[in-house]
Amino acid sequence: MPTTESIGPSASRATRSFVLRIVLPAVLAVVFFVLATFLLLIPAVEDQMLEGKKETTQELTRSAISVISEYYAEEQAGTLSRQEAQAEAARRVEQLRWGDEGKDYFWITDMTPVMVMHPYLPELNGEDLTGYQDKAGNHLFVDMVGVVRESGSGYVEYYWQYKDDPSRVVKKLSYVERFAPWDWVVGTGIYLDEVHAAIGAVRRNLIYVSVAIAVVVALLLFYSGRQSLRIERRRAAAEHALEESYEKYRALVEAATEGLLIVIGGRTTYSNKPLADALRYPESALADLEVSRLFSVEGTDAKALDLLRSGATEGMPATFEARFKTRDGDTVDALVTSTPISLGGRDGFILLVK
Repeated sequence: MPTTESIGPSASRATRSFVLRIVLPAVLAVVFFVLATFLLLIPAVEDQMLEGKKETTQELTRSAISVISEYYAEEQAGTLSRQEAQAEAARRVEQLRWGDEGKDYFWITDMTPVMVMHPYLPELNGEDLTGYQDKAGNHLFVDMVGVVRESGSGYVEYYWQYKDDPSRVVKKLSYVERFAPWDWVVGTGIYLDEVHAAIGAVRRNLIYVSVAIAVVVALLLFYSGRQSLRIERRRAAAEHALEESYEKYRALVEAATEGLLIVIGGRTTYSNKPLADALRYPESALADLEVSRLFSVEGTDAKALDLLRSGATEGMPATFEARFKTRDGDTVDALVTSTPISLGGRDGFILLVK
């Protein structure tokens, strides 16, 4: 029986093979998944969320401009004077709200810029905002006029009070668009604190999901790894036991002075020199031959020959007469003593030839 020490090298090789073939690719897959999540997926989701918010402000601003366009059409039709049409349009836009709390709003300036309407800071209405700055020193309304003068519309980032709370000043990203017939600048914006909070929640959820997937994969890898490693080690031990058994029987064959032949599964696996010489074969030539090539049907016990061909051991005569065929076509009669053996789970015989 092989000892732990004797199968150590085989088990070690099996372990290394298992790590290289199964563990390493699986671990790399998990690592690549985590890296892809943090370096590609999460940034892409964050960018997509911000772009979605920006597109929302753009569409909402254009909706407000469509309201203003209705009053411009009445001015063109002569139903209202320009002053009346602008006053009614500003009043309608002042009442528009959006967002989860219904507190996000629109404002209007002209191209000076003078504030036409602000729903939360009515004290600014009619004021020239050319010198107006936020806490970072940005001339935000001048910047808005510059953006629409150059491109017709665009985004401006600055600091502003949070919705209707003048005590809280946060960074805001606003979309502004020019209503050319009246030289108005209409805008609305998103508070970047809210955007970052929403992105942070999505990021956390993605991290939780990624970690959960990684843990499940790791547990599955650990379980399947243990099972596979056990199989690999058992296989290595079986291979070593087979090699050890083979070497043991080979040593017996080489030490014998009479002819010896090992037959496994209907084929020869080894013979000693006395038998090879008697049959005029090179010793290596008898290492893998079909049994029927060595035995003549005439002169060989039929039952024994059938069992040698099939590899079955049950019912084999302990001693039987046989007629061997030499390499050059002659025959040699002999008395054969059979001993059943098992090598690596395969049945066979040691044949002592006299």
